[in-house]
Amino acid sequence: MDFDRIVEQFRGPLTGLIASWGASPADAIELCMDAFSEGYMARDRFRGDWDEPREVGAWLRGIAQNLHRAHRRKLRRSPTLLTDADRSDLEADRPAGLSPRAERVRRAMGLLRQEHREVLSMRYVENSGLAEIAALIGTTERAVEGRLYRARKALSELLLAGESASDGAVVQGKSEVDNG
Repeated sequence: MDFDRIVEQFRGPLTGLIASWGASPADAIELCMDAFSEGYMARDRFRGDWDEPREVGAWLRGIAQNLHRAHRRKLRRSPTLLTDADRSDLEADRPAGLSPRAERVRRAMGLLRQEHREVLSMRYVENSGLAEIAALIGTTERAVEGRLYRARKALSELLLAGESASDGAVVQGKSEVDNG
């Protein structure tokens, strides 16, 4: 088992997946690294085949999901006051100086279904390959291609709806788009 190779193979896709669950970019990176640390410490309990990316990906995803849930519970339990340093950290997580088009895309991504956000983030934000995405979400490369097609179509529809909206909003009154 070459854990360095596993980290290299799954770091980008796993970070994108965690970010698609709603974690800030900084938290997604931290939770991803924590997942690898937890995985390394628990490597003797892994019951799959280290040479099978789908098994390793599913295992890492489970670890990341548990860490993300614990992180969200911790955030809900501890009301905090933001210091100036915290505010600057939050601002750093937001893309600065986005073009109007990039801002529309960012807002539209937030309106997509979770599974669409996941595959788009992993593929186009983290530049992950189809095999890595398939391994992490527990499906085939062909299914990932289908999800990407439907996700791009849903994103395109949101962007077109936003262009035709007079007030510049992407879509009003919808929290998620349910295409496909």
